[in-house]
Amino acid sequence: MPNTSTLKRYRAVSIRTRNTFTVMANSFSCARALLPADAAITCRSAVPLNAVALGVIA
Repeated sequence: MPNTSTLKRYRAVSIRTRNTFTVMANSFSCARALLPADAAITCRSAVPLNAVALGVIA
């Protein structure tokens, strides 16, 4: 499991299809690697530690 103190939730939207995505990653570059090439990251927020401990990913 990654270090929970650095884990962030990134929300993104595809410029081409308007689909939305949510990924959890340690850094902006890791989040970009998980997203389609045409997706733009719109929001970054901290992940609550209890959500990580319980395995809740929303």
